[in-house]
Amino acid sequence: FADYALDPLLARVLNAIYAEALPIPMPPRTDLLPLVTYAPPIAASGTPTGPVADLLRVNTGVPPTPFTQRKRMGLLAGDPAG
Repeated sequence: FADYALDPLLARVLNAIYAEALPIPMPPRTDLLPLVTYAPPIAASGTPTGPVADLLRVNTGVPPTPFTQRKRMGLLAGDPAG
């Protein structure tokens, strides 16, 4: 999975079609590396850095929102717990 995240097909297609008009960095996209590594800001601060993996990451460092303060739009409405 990490190979696909660091070398996205859509970026290659858009670079081929639009060339210089749409500046998309060439692979490997190391700016996307935090999305597939278990390190801050994806992981809770203080957790050890883990390997590149194709796992769904759930940040347990964010406390849950109390039931009465939940927002239907989640993060879009300013609720960091979603």
